[in-house]
Formats: sequence, structure tokens, C-alpha cells
Amino acid sequence: MMRSLLLLLFVPTVAACSGFLDLGGNGSSSDDKQPEGATPSTPGGESAPSKPKADCSGVPEGEIEIYRSKGSEAFNVMDLQSDGKHVYLAGSVSQATTDTPVPDPANPMKTASVIRVPVAGGEREVIEFEHGFVSRGVVLDDENIYWASEYQDAVLMRPKSGGPVTPFVLGSNGLGGAAGIPQSVATDGKGNVFWTTWHGSFASPSNPIAALGKRAAGSTAASTFQESHGEEDGAYWVTADATHVYWLAGRNTLELRAAPVAGGTHTVLAGGIEQGYRIRTDEEFVWGISNDFVWKVPKKGGERVNVASPSTGRDFRSLAVTDDAIFFSDDMEPTQSGKIIEGPIYRAKKDGSDVEPFTGDRNGASHLATDACRLYWTHHEWVGNPGYELVVASKKL
Repeated sequence: MMRSLLLLLFVPTVAACSGFLDLGGNGSSSDDKQPEGATPSTPGGESAPSKPKADCSGVPEGEIEIYRSKGSEAFNVMDLQSDGKHVYLAGSVSQATTDTPVPDPANPMKTASVIRVPVAGGEREVIEFEHGFVSRGVVLDDENIYWASEYQDAVLMRPKSGGPVTPFVLGSNGLGGAAGIPQSVATDGKGNVFWTTWHGSFASPSNPIAALGKRAAGSTAASTFQESHGEEDGAYWVTADATHVYWLAGRNTLELRAAPVAGGTHTVLAGGIEQGYRIRTDEEFVWGISNDFVWKVPKKGGERVNVASPSTGRDFRSLAVTDDAIFFSDDMEPTQSGKIIEGPIYRAKKDGSDVEPFTGDRNGASHLATDACRLYWTHHEWVGNPGYELVVASKKL
């Protein structure tokens, strides 16, 4: 009952599997890969430039609580990112009123939708408070913050160093208009930004609308990146690397699709994906989680491999990926009394082996993020409900 709106609207319930398992090649076969129209370029064809190894010697060992909200400033977290200096949280402040939020510079948390806290701990800073409601996704590059604003029906940008907020919005028949709410955002790290909304049922073959939007580097204008011709094209979670954009499309049973960041025809990398909450990338794979599996798909195409399943009676909540490991958490829905079944955040090798607790038990670590040195997490997603506080914690990798 506490799941996000996305899950309530689009994800059917599936019983959890028992035990953590390396399930091997269950999933779609390479025969499911189908180009649409002209042959697109192959995802994963360009290697990302190697980065110098970060110096993590000054990072303290053990689990560190870096922020705890005041009871009156509980924050409903929808997304979490880190750039190594700050942890950014998208979501909203829990409010008792249904009235339209009004900006209040004297109390910016009243309608906060993006906040950040230093990775070493300290006071939170409100990045955006003018529009309230919910920010559903946040991503970062070297200079800017980008987030999906439910209130403005747009993707917003602000320099990390401060300054005005710039919206990217398409027309009333596309992303950010009457068709739906932007909810997942991605960047290629070069200034190109991509996003999705909930709108699959609004399109038809005779009335296509945008499935993904794009803001090109250096521009303030939004454009259609991929069109939707019906529910099978409805786009939900999106991620990107330096050369390609990857997203989950469809309804109920989903496809993982890819297209070059410059645009063009998409390729179906895998089909038959039951649900999908988040997707991540590393050099070789696109990673995702459903209720019952952590899975990966080669960027160049191939079988989807289910890497792990949750503990008996539980569902996966979130996923983070580093160069040599994956991290995931699982939990049960809160009971009517509000009790959440506690459990650790797990770490495993990328083949699903050597699964072990990385942290102690947590009250539903529903959002995970990493930088070069740390794993970060928040407690249960809807922390703004009575009895919950927002807690942001970290542990050295």
C-alpha cells in the first residue's frame, strides 16, 4: 500500500521467489532482438574513457548516518544520486493539505522537491522549493542538476553552483503536457538529457506522440527523441551512457530498447521483462530489477540473465552497480500497523555469486546510489508518513 504511484498504476503483483539464486540464462533469448526499420548502430560499440581511480583513503569505515530530517520536514524520496560531494534526493515534503503549494522562502522545506546533503554529513540544502508536489527523478553531470517536475510537467535544470532554474518542456500533445508526467531522467554526461512520462494510452498509430524527450547539449529547447504509437511504446525507466539511450517500453510485459544518443531507429535488446523499477548501466550491461529478479542484458544484445532472486516472501526494492559488484535490497510491504520487515542491503559479484549482507538490517532501504567511494541509501520510500523520518546513510565501498 506504500508503493509509489508508478507501481500501483503499471506493475502487476508477482509472488516472490525463494532464496538468493544465480539463475543463469532465464529470460528472453537473442532471437527477441529486432531492429525497427533501418539498421541502427550497435549499442555498446564505443568504450567509455577510463577514469583515474579515486582516492578513498580519507573515507571513514563502517556505516555512517549523514542526515536525519526534523520531524516536521520529513521527505518522501523518489530518487537518489551522488556526485561524490553531495547526495541529491528528489521527492516531496509530506503535506497534510491538498492545496497548491505556495513558495515560502522563510520555510523552503514546506514545498521542497529536490534537496542535497554533503556526503560527509551536515545540513540539508533545498535546491528547489518553488513548485512543490513531487520530483520523480534526478540525474547529475559535472555542472548541472536535472529533475522531473510533476508540478511543471517539465524536466528542470539548475547549475550545481546555483542560479536560475531552466525548464525543458514539449507541447501539450507531448512530454510534459496533457499526455503525462515526466518521471525518469537520464544524461549521457555530455549535456544531452533524456526523459520519459506516463502516457502510453494516449497514443495511437494515427496519433503518435513523444515516447521520450530530449534536450540537446547547449540548448534550452526540448524535442521528441522517440515516438509512441500506442501502449507498446509507452516508455518508463530510462538510462544512458556516452553513446546510447536505454529504456523500458510497453505495458505489463516490457521490452528493453536502445537508440543512439544522436537519435534514430531503436533496437530491441530484450523482451519479456516482467515489471521493471530501475535500470542502470556499466561498460557491458544494462541492469534492472523486477519484484523477483535482479537481471542484466548485454548492451550489444543477447540473452537476459536473471542474476539473483529475493528472500522468501519478499520483493526487491532497489539496485546499485559499481565496477565490480552489485548492491540490492529487498523487503515486504508495511503491515496495517506500519511495521516494515527489516533486512540488510546485499552485495554480490556481477554473476550473482558470493551474496552477502553489506549493511546491518534496515527499515526498507528503498533507494541506493553509489559514487567512487561510497554506497548511499535512504530508509523506506514514503518516510513522510506518520512515524517515519528521512535518514540518509552511507558506507565505504
